[in-house]
Amino acid sequence: MVTEKPLFSWILKRYRAAQVALLILMLASIVLRILPLEFQKRIVNTAIADGNTPLLIRYCILFLLALIIAGGLKYVGNVAEKWIGLKLTEEIRNRLFTHVLTLPMGYFRHTAPGTVITALTAELSAVSFFLGGALVVPITSLLTFLLFLAYMVYLEPYLALITLIIYPFEVAIVPQLQKRMNQLNVRRIHVVRQMSNQIGESVAGIHEIHGNASFRLEANRFAAESAGLTEIVKRTFVLKYGVKFLNNIFQHLGPFFLFLVGGYLAIEGRFSLGALVAFLSAHEKLYDPWKEILEYYQNYQDANVRYRRVMAQFDRQPDFVLNGASPPAQQFAGNIRVQGLSYSIGSHVHLLSDVNMNVRHGELVALVGPSGSGKSTLAMLIGQQYRYRRGSIRIDHQELSDLNKRDISSNIGFVAQHPFIFSGTIRDNLCYSRRALREADASAHAQELPTTSELLDVVRQVGLTDDILRFGLHAKLAPDDENNLAAPIVELRRLLRREADASIQGLIESYDVHRYLAYGSIYENIVFGRPLDPAYGIDTVAGHPVFVDFLYAQGIYTQLVDLGFQIARATVQLLEGVQPEALFFTSNPMSLNEFDRYRDIVGHHNVQRGRPVWQEEDEKALLTLALRFVPGRHKMIALPAQLKRLLLAARNAFLAQIGNIDPSVCESDGAMGTVNHAAASINRPSAPFAFYCPNDLIYTAPIIENIVFGKAISDDPAERAELDGIVFKLLRTQKVTESIVAMGLGFDVGSKGDRLSGGQRQKLALARALLKYPSVLILDEATASLDNMSQAQIQRLLETQMRSKTTVIAVIHRLDLLPGYDQVVVLEGGRITESGTYDELIHRKGALYDLIQSH
Repeated sequence: MVTEKPLFSWILKRYRAAQVALLILMLASIVLRILPLEFQKRIVNTAIADGNTPLLIRYCILFLLALIIAGGLKYVGNVAEKWIGLKLTEEIRNRLFTHVLTLPMGYFRHTAPGTVITALTAELSAVSFFLGGALVVPITSLLTFLLFLAYMVYLEPYLALITLIIYPFEVAIVPQLQKRMNQLNVRRIHVVRQMSNQIGESVAGIHEIHGNASFRLEANRFAAESAGLTEIVKRTFVLKYGVKFLNNIFQHLGPFFLFLVGGYLAIEGRFSLGALVAFLSAHEKLYDPWKEILEYYQNYQDANVRYRRVMAQFDRQPDFVLNGASPPAQQFAGNIRVQGLSYSIGSHVHLLSDVNMNVRHGELVALVGPSGSGKSTLAMLIGQQYRYRRGSIRIDHQELSDLNKRDISSNIGFVAQHPFIFSGTIRDNLCYSRRALREADASAHAQELPTTSELLDVVRQVGLTDDILRFGLHAKLAPDDENNLAAPIVELRRLLRREADASIQGLIESYDVHRYLAYGSIYENIVFGRPLDPAYGIDTVAGHPVFVDFLYAQGIYTQLVDLGFQIARATVQLLEGVQPEALFFTSNPMSLNEFDRYRDIVGHHNVQRGRPVWQEEDEKALLTLALRFVPGRHKMIALPAQLKRLLLAARNAFLAQIGNIDPSVCESDGAMGTVNHAAASINRPSAPFAFYCPNDLIYTAPIIENIVFGKAISDDPAERAELDGIVFKLLRTQKVTESIVAMGLGFDVGSKGDRLSGGQRQKLALARALLKYPSVLILDEATASLDNMSQAQIQRLLETQMRSKTTVIAVIHRLDLLPGYDQVVVLEGGRITESGTYDELIHRKGALYDLIQSH
């Protein structure tokens, strides 16, 4: 097991070739490090003493070359050392994370996510700095130390002996200080984990904190942990710098003795000046490898403490075998027999006691009972979420606890009341279970990933189609989209105008090349379209020379900059003396982050000939602000009628000069923009703009905007929902619906699915389980967040399409759904009090009857 491997087992068994190559490289650098010392001696004793200039130059060049080559080898060695450390850490982290995923579910009840995150990231990252040089550093440092020492003995044995006197003192003192530092490191790791847990808990429980206004309470808790960490780190640094202080003292004691004794020997003529210079250099270099040895010892102790703490945190065996020895996974019919099953947490909390139950293939079984009765525990034990120690659960005569996880995953689908939704798209989450089966089974029997047709079918079964259709309608149409939606969308525009003209008049503003768009930005009105080239984006186009020259040619550049100044001034005046908040800027072309800059522009500008003059960057900012201005939404100033006329004229010029199209191709027949079939299709994905022409897709615009061929007038959710409803009604009569739903599968659900409602998450989790086509489907209050209509749809799915095919075990909270189940099992206090058909139990007037009456 990975947690039982000592730290050095990774170092000795992995990347051996790389470590040997690194060792050879570092040994070569050691030899080159001694050469400059010899050249120093020869420069002084031979070249300078003899006055030999050519020899002096030669020795100096060789001295420099030796330094450069040694430095280069050291550089390459350092990079290689860190690379080895990173690769070893990557392997440890990956192996450990895989192990963590297999730990028993009960482990995670007692371990906060922050502990796991900190251990696998920060704590292992600190270990990586040691791993790369774990073998090379001590060997090369020791050899370097011995090499320099041998050279010093060669120069003057007596002085070399004096130099060695100080090292035993360090060997005795440093380990004692390091032992204390190790103890502090253990405490620091513990406190950091507690802080991580508290931060994670506070973020996860932010609703409760806001609801109870417990900001100070949580801040005080965190401050106490933070103060504890500060105290530990302070003590650590006191010891750390104490070690450095001692190192410095010992380092400078050597030169003291050398100058005293070596100087005396040189005065007496028993030691040449060149030899003394070389000896001093050698002593200085001698301390470098010694310091590396001390640092290595300290780093090893720190890394070993961290490594052992991390591994101890996860040193538990998985409850179940992960994968069987021989693919493919077993397939079961779904007959389940529970005998004498008991389950406890610890020695005092008994959740189930002597449970017996039989379920035949294809039966629908409901588990009911009051809160704490053990129904969810029973469901999770059958789903192999926990390991039981007493009793038996058999599926098709095989003991459940003996089956591996791959067999269980292939046969059992489990949906919890609060299912986890992974970051990514709806498609990613739907395919998750099938992708997991495919990863676990590399044989030819592995299931293929579901097709789009399969996904759409299961989405329809669980009632998620309308939700995904809505996501699809609001998905932006990418230039490289391959759904062939152009012709259907253009046809939908025509049908919408013909069949729902009056219904949408008050909801949208249609695109009309001859009318100013009150709910479009000034930039949108000029280009009459959307930019596809980022260089023409609304926040960058103010610096685009082609666009700026066009504005000058149309005589509107100065007016737009002035308009931007008016918007900025009006905003600054409105917020004078008030703390700006993000809510205010929802109806302003300026963002909260930009407010300070625009306030500076308004307050600091020059005036020439009665007109304000700005710096170039400020002028760009004002132009950008004006280009964002939407008259229908931004009410701080009114758009002058004359400027509006100039903008319409500029639109025609822009289409002709930059778009290279005749404005007439963007004309629509009728007041509401019926498609002009005589117009040609002009938009291309590779073009810099997608123009609002009735025969074309508007790339980067939402699909619903493409269909209604206009902009929604209101941001009110009710009016947006009304518009969606009109389009929905139209789409249900068209074949294009599936293509749009397919695009909705690409909707990003956000972190943990936070962009989905609780009901949508449950439907998605149910669809994910159904896509495995399991023999047994376990639902642990899996429809609790659904409305009555959605629950009824799921119930019909179970009764009509799953009965006699799939064994269903459902923990039920709505008792009115019980008549649709073949068997009802009632639990109280962890025991089954009665079981049978719904009619039998009601006629008996026992526990189920009492439960229904109490509701």
